[in-house]
Amino acid sequence: MNIKVNGGEFKKYIGLALKSTASSAINANDIINISTNNDKLIILSGSSDFTLKQELSNLIISEEGNINISVTILNAIIKKMTNEEISLFIDPKNNDVLKIKQGRNNSKIALAKEHTISDILKSDIIYSLNLNPKIFKDLIESTSYAVAQDEARPILLGQYIELEKNLIKITALDGFRLVSNSAKIENQHEDMILIHANNLRNLSSLIDDSTEEVILNKNNNKAIVEVKNKNYVAIAASNIFSEEFIEYKQLIGDLSSFPIKITVDRLQLLNTVDRISVVSSFVKEGTHILMKLNKDSLEIDGNSSVASMKGEVNIKNNTFEEEFTIGFNPKYILDALKNINTKEIDMFFNSNVSPAIIINKPEKAEDISVNALVLPVKTIS
Repeated sequence: MNIKVNGGEFKKYIGLALKSTASSAINANDIINISTNNDKLIILSGSSDFTLKQELSNLIISEEGNINISVTILNAIIKKMTNEEISLFIDPKNNDVLKIKQGRNNSKIALAKEHTISDILKSDIIYSLNLNPKIFKDLIESTSYAVAQDEARPILLGQYIELEKNLIKITALDGFRLVSNSAKIENQHEDMILIHANNLRNLSSLIDDSTEEVILNKNNNKAIVEVKNKNYVAIAASNIFSEEFIEYKQLIGDLSSFPIKITVDRLQLLNTVDRISVVSSFVKEGTHILMKLNKDSLEIDGNSSVASMKGEVNIKNNTFEEEFTIGFNPKYILDALKNINTKEIDMFFNSNVSPAIIINKPEKAEDISVNALVLPVKTIS
C-alpha cells in the first residue's frame, strides 16, 4: 500500500472509525481494516452490532494494499498532524509496519494480523427510503437527550423510529421524560425500528452540510444507512432490537383533554429556568424548581437552604382561571427547551402530579414537530 490523502479528511474519517468501535453496544473491536480498490480508499470498522464502511475517492493511490491496524494508535498519531497531505505506505524493509509521513514528521505502526469485522452486504432488502439529511440528523440529535443511561432496561437505550405515510418519527424515553419528534417526508412505507442510541449517534456524525444523500435500507435484522457526497460514501449497518418498544402514546394522552394550556416564549422561559436552576446546584438534596401559574404570568421559584431566586415569564392563551403550582427537576425542563428551535411553545398540564407536555409551534411545513413529556417532582408546600 502506498497512498497520499488530505490530512484533514483522513483525520475525520479515522475519528469516525474510532467512534464506531468505541460506542458500539457490545464487542468493541480496536482493529480496523484499510484497503484500496481501484481509485478508492476503504475503511472498515465497528463490531458485532454496528459496522461502518467508509469509501474515500479524493486521494492518490500509487500502490494497492490491504492492512489491519489499531484505530486507537492510528488516531492518536494522526490527530496531532495538520490538514496537509499525509503519505501512508508499507515499510519496504518490513511488510508488517505502516509508515506515516507528513512533511518532516515520520511515524511507524505495527500492523495487526487480522480483523473480525464482516463487510456490509446489502442483501434481502425489504425497502429503501431516501431521507432529507438535515431532517434525519436533527431528529436523531433532538431526541437523544431522553435516552436512558441505565442498562437495566435495554430497550430504553434505543431510539424508536416510526415510518408512516409521509411521516418519520423518532422517540426516546428514560422513565423521567419522553420526547417524540416527527417530520413530514415523502414516504409510502410503514415500519417500526428500534436502534441503540449510540449507533444512531454514530450515524448522525456521518452527516454534515456536504451530505447530498441519505438512504435508509431495511432487512430482517439490520438498518443499513448510506450517506453520500461528492468524494465520500459511508455505509453503516446497525442491529435492530428484537424487543418491542413501550406503548408511549398513551403516556402523552389526548392534549385536548388537558385543563391547562399556556403559550410561552421559549427563550424567555429557557433563560429564566437556567438562571434559577443555579440555586439547586448548591445543595445535595433533591433539586427542583416550582412553577406557579397565574392569569398572565408564570412565576418560577428556586429555593434551597443556602439561597433562593425567583423569576417570571409572560404567558399567552391561558385556559385556566385559578392558580396552579407544579415542581420539576430543572435539568429535564432545560433539556426539552434546548432541543426546540421555535420561538414559542405550548405547555399542557393536567395536575401537579401528572406529566407536563411541551410542544413546539412549527413555523414552516418542513419544521420538526416536538412532543416532550416531563414528569413533575413531589414538593413540600
